[in-house]
Amino acid sequence: MDKYGMIGELQNVTEGLGQKYRNWLLKKAMGDVPVSVREVLNSVYPEYIGKQKKLVPIILVEKREKEHEWFYVLSLPPDLLFEKFQRDCEELFAQRIGGQCRISKEGRSVKMYLSDMELNNLYPFKFDPKKHTDKYLPIPYGYSTTGEVVGDLSHYPYLFIAGNPRDGKTNQILNIIASLLIASKHTPKSHCMIFVIDYKRVDFQDFKDYIYLFQDPNHKSQRALLKFICLVIEGRAKILNDLKCKDWHRVIDKGYDIPWIVIIADELTMMQDKECQQYFNQIARVSAAAGVTIIGATQRPSADMWQYEKFSNTRQLFDARLALPLPDIASSHIALGDGYKQAAFLPKIKGRAIYKFGEIQEVQTMKFPEEENEIAKILNRIKGSPAINPNIYNAMQIDESSNLLLPRQSSYREPRTLRIAEYEPDIFTSFFFRK
Repeated sequence: MDKYGMIGELQNVTEGLGQKYRNWLLKKAMGDVPVSVREVLNSVYPEYIGKQKKLVPIILVEKREKEHEWFYVLSLPPDLLFEKFQRDCEELFAQRIGGQCRISKEGRSVKMYLSDMELNNLYPFKFDPKKHTDKYLPIPYGYSTTGEVVGDLSHYPYLFIAGNPRDGKTNQILNIIASLLIASKHTPKSHCMIFVIDYKRVDFQDFKDYIYLFQDPNHKSQRALLKFICLVIEGRAKILNDLKCKDWHRVIDKGYDIPWIVIIADELTMMQDKECQQYFNQIARVSAAAGVTIIGATQRPSADMWQYEKFSNTRQLFDARLALPLPDIASSHIALGDGYKQAAFLPKIKGRAIYKFGEIQEVQTMKFPEEENEIAKILNRIKGSPAINPNIYNAMQIDESSNLLLPRQSSYREPRTLRIAEYEPDIFTSFFFRK
């Protein structure tokens, strides 16, 4: 029995495909396929699917990979852009099957993944760096219906997190910090130094021995940090040139134990300081090759949220986006990009989010523990990682004219004779090499 009314619809959708493929698809349609492909496509593109059709999006392959999951490959008409098709259809298919739909492009083919599995509302923090040794800076985004979602921050160096208060922005930042510190301890190429700009001044104290905190409500320490990082990027550019490397991955792969720098700015809206905004913009534009990454978070990253700089220009530099539930479609467009409204329709579940990097996924972020004994277990896993170096704070002193006082830069030798021990042990090189 055709449980979902698929046979008649597939007969129409597959017109012109060829009898062999058509018979094969009709046979497959007898299975439990909980989606009417034609009905959804017809509701979006009647000119392609209906009686007045010009060209028909043809289903080339349909297979059931495993229970509750389906996979299609579509061929789109030449005048139907993939980006429009993806934006128009993902949400409709997801609603129809009560699960998830992901549409991606590979070459000339369009791949559609469907799942009617439901996400759990709670996943406790869990991270094993041994499963992600192929990544330089592994960070977990949570779980989708296909399993754990883990990205590599080094390959899309700028991540933006948006969402309403108490929906899980800071929780996700805690997940990221813990994961980076655990990976830094166990995997040499994941060594990193984490600098957190924290205007709320209450959320990151558990990690104070392992991360650098900047919590000045008057922006003084934040200004010093960002200016200092700009100078560090200049120094690292020289290292890249001397080692003939185009990016920091190649420096790490050559065996140099040089930590990545991760800047995390929570509540970016509160960075209402002209110099901070200018330095932040400068870092976002030139830091990727120098092994400096940025994670920014705020409720609604609108174009005018900063007083002195237009934030929309900076926002466009963030390759990866994580949007927790947002109040309206306009906010979703701002957080994820024009045309992406999925964050406005997320269920009101704490930690539920849309992750966008190339494709779109609905994820449930992990819950960072609040109990002291559980936090102690995580800190125990981090124990042994390099503690913060107080001299780095001392290097970021500001004189009366607000000029950053920086220790002298060390000499740099040609790469043929380069050894870590040949570097002078000052603060500037401590940003390059771990002791």
